[in-house]
Amino acid sequence: MIVTQTVTVELESGPPGRSAFDLWLSKPENAGKTFADYEATQRGPVGPQGPPGDTSVAESIAGEAVTVAATARAMVTTESDRATAAESAIRKDLSAAMAGIPVISTADTDLSLTPMDAGKCREFTADEIIAVNLPNEDSGDFPDGAFIIFDQGGSGVIRLAEAGGVDLFPSDKRQSIGPYSTFAILRIARNQWRVIGELDPV
Repeated sequence: MIVTQTVTVELESGPPGRSAFDLWLSKPENAGKTFADYEATQRGPVGPQGPPGDTSVAESIAGEAVTVAATARAMVTTESDRATAAESAIRKDLSAAMAGIPVISTADTDLSLTPMDAGKCREFTADEIIAVNLPNEDSGDFPDGAFIIFDQGGSGVIRLAEAGGVDLFPSDKRQSIGPYSTFAILRIARNQWRVIGELDPV
């Protein structure tokens, strides 16, 4: 026969324990000290410092970055200087070209160029858009090396338009940039013209 007996055990809670900091602080020599003081006593001595790491790769990369940045700045400065010099040369050439040539002033807003315009300056004083047409030389050849200067004397911009079969370069610049601006076109071959000066796209 097996006899089963139930035993009941009652557990009583004892007083709460004390933390390691409280025990440390209870010592007379630690009276008035803080938790930071206690933490300081738990750290071991500082170990020996290891040898310095190899920084040659990082230094090389930093040096290359400095070189690239300096090169980029130099390129920007050089291109800016070239653009300024080119613009100055163009303006100087235009000023020299205009010395002593006939200036024909008109308030017209439409003009078809003819060989008679070669070597002259056309000044436009109108306040509306001025259409200047460059004809195909089948209607009459311009002289070799012919140039025509244009001056915007009013608020109306001068807009170039070439006939079919005529090449005017650059192809995206066709309109004067504003009042008192000056530019020219130069004939380099039959029906072949180049713009001298600054123009805006239409």
